[in-house]
Amino acid sequence: MLDPAITKEMSVKELADGVINHITELGYRPKTIAIHSTTLSRLVSYCEAHGAEQFTVEIGNKFVWDCYGMVFGDKDASRKVNRAIRMMADFQRYGSVSRRPSVARPSVATPKVFSEENKALFEGVLADYRKVAVENSVAKYYGFLLRFEKFMKERGVIHFSQLELQHVNVYVESFADAERNTVRSRVGNLKRLFTYAYENGYHHANYSNVLPTATYRMYRRLPETFTPDEVERILESINRQSPIGKRNYAIMLLIARLGLRISDVLGLKFGSIDWQSKTISITQQKTGNPLCLPLTEDTGWAVIEYLENGRPETSSDYIFIRHNAPYDGMRGDFTKIISDAPA
Repeated sequence: MLDPAITKEMSVKELADGVINHITELGYRPKTIAIHSTTLSRLVSYCEAHGAEQFTVEIGNKFVWDCYGMVFGDKDASRKVNRAIRMMADFQRYGSVSRRPSVARPSVATPKVFSEENKALFEGVLADYRKVAVENSVAKYYGFLLRFEKFMKERGVIHFSQLELQHVNVYVESFADAERNTVRSRVGNLKRLFTYAYENGYHHANYSNVLPTATYRMYRRLPETFTPDEVERILESINRQSPIGKRNYAIMLLIARLGLRISDVLGLKFGSIDWQSKTISITQQKTGNPLCLPLTEDTGWAVIEYLENGRPETSSDYIFIRHNAPYDGMRGDFTKIISDAPA
């Protein structure tokens, strides 16, 4: 673990190199390291091209969108890309990277018994939980405690009494983008452990007081309507020089000019557009009702520009596709792109 005072001053390249060295020391699989190395090398090049000397979450968001056509943190986006950017943020902030308990596949299996240093604490909290829970829930909690102790050991925390707030923060952030029920379950498990440890003298602080509430990760609420000037600013904020930028501009233009839902835009296929009559015909995904709209000149040319100069070669019937394999239809929420646009 490096001193956060050092990592916060690192350049993007130094930070990326530090992440790769750190996960190598943690025993990540060579294939996983190679994948993250490729993503971070691409991030370094992106930052150099945009004059960004240090990493920020904002530049990470823009990188994910511009280079992969995805919203950072979106559950439908690539987990590998999201994970690489999150590791950069963790390493910069804490000087270390935590394994993700739900997806990590360590080379050494998680032990099936507690260490002698923490056995009394963990067996005690299990016995206390058994008084109010069914055996199946107790068994799941046992597994959670094993994984949490393994996390502690990876951070150099041999005894629970050595646990510090920064370790708790890293652990919580490792599952912050999981499903709501998963977040709720893990936060509840931590609260039970921290409260028991504090009340029984295993730790000097009760960290349950600083744990977050398990809520949905939500983007800023959008206004119900935009002024014409606001719409133009949103559209002008999109980089239309890159293939992905051409795609994103066409998508946003269809939403802005025709009032289509994003799900209906992403579901457009070649048969949806009649170029002779200049119309778009769809069956709305939300209502199931048919809809036919005129294809305005600017939206039509935006789609043509993407098809001719931006869209990768693929046999997919969808007009708008992913720009990384597999080259097929897109899924995702573009709300953040609008809410982050210049006001």
